[in-house]
Amino acid sequence: MPSSLNRPGVTVESFPPPADLVFRTGVAGFLCPAWQANAARGVAAPPVLPVALLFTSWPDFADAFRDDPDWQAWRPGQLLWAGVQGFFLNGGLRCWVVLYDGTGDRLAALDVGVRALAEIEDVDLVCAPSLMDQDPLPVQQQLIWSAEKTRDDWFLVLDAPAPPPPATDLAAWIQQLRDAPGVIILPGQPDHEPFHMRRPHNAALYHPWLVPGGDVEPSPGEAFVALPAVPVSGHAAGIFARTDQRVGSHKAPANEVVEGIVDVVADVDDIDSANAVRAIPGRGLRVWGARTLAVPASVADLNAFVGVRRLILTLDRWLARALDWTVFETNDVRTWVRIHRELNRRLTDLFEQGVLQGSSPDEAFYVKCDDENNPADVRAGGKLQVDIGVAPAVPNEFIKIRLVRSAEGITVA
Repeated sequence: MPSSLNRPGVTVESFPPPADLVFRTGVAGFLCPAWQANAARGVAAPPVLPVALLFTSWPDFADAFRDDPDWQAWRPGQLLWAGVQGFFLNGGLRCWVVLYDGTGDRLAALDVGVRALAEIEDVDLVCAPSLMDQDPLPVQQQLIWSAEKTRDDWFLVLDAPAPPPPATDLAAWIQQLRDAPGVIILPGQPDHEPFHMRRPHNAALYHPWLVPGGDVEPSPGEAFVALPAVPVSGHAAGIFARTDQRVGSHKAPANEVVEGIVDVVADVDDIDSANAVRAIPGRGLRVWGARTLAVPASVADLNAFVGVRRLILTLDRWLARALDWTVFETNDVRTWVRIHRELNRRLTDLFEQGVLQGSSPDEAFYVKCDDENNPADVRAGGKLQVDIGVAPAVPNEFIKIRLVRSAEGITVA
């Protein structure tokens, strides 16, 4: 508004649409058990676990631990060092590390760590390479159980066991993850019904393990030796972040080069619901798969694709923030119009970027917020209902090229 009005007349002011909220994707959360260092060595006692630490670069992480053989009075394993390094080598910009108490009941301790990580809103990817150190199946089952009951808007990046099993064993491993019952009952909580993975489409598994090399920095401490192989999850999470920055969260981290490695422990073929890192002749070592752990009912099951699921999860997180202003607003046509305007603007942008299918925005999405889905009884209950539908673009997995030989020559179709 002008500070003073010197003469009568009409004053026109422009109110541009509000800028989008700061909204990050590709932020990884690493879970790792830790142990207090030997106090007799003069190392100060660490803060009470669990503790969440933010890192925005590899030097940031390495400098925090490099000069202390006990990792500043904690003893997380080498696989955390390798996973975080792989994350930043592959384009990651921001990650949180949650160290939780590694003594006692490791399943209950992991649940505490997951709940600590869930409090960090920025985190949308969950990795736990350290869980693959020994007897990994029970703790990986626990990770899935804890993550699902804690939050429903993040994506799990899981590792296969090492050394790489035959495909049949890996398929059995995946099925055990899907079918695992709840494995702990926390103190003070009522007994829960047997748990089965409700959202396998919010998780993906990567294999086989990777052989690190190049400019990879070895982990600190005399007790540490060079690792012959490391899990994939940290490197894969970095590629998630890299493709998010370059294209968007709808782009699966597939057909992407894996940095910081020189080989894989075995050359494996893709199997259903597992994503392999493969050596592609002339193109290096690449992630060669974009499937979630969902069992596709048909080739058209969109839940089977990593990019589709991350698009939906990102929209879920964005909508929760973008519509925060509607709380305590009057549930009337003025609010409905504003909701339509803001959501249509965002979804039209996604359509124009090729994220959604269809030849027009009307075919790509819809937004409904009116008196039909907000009748009087709903409004009287203090509720506002918005229905949104989107048609995500599906990745091409199988490209068929037809070579036709005839008397006229060879035709490629």
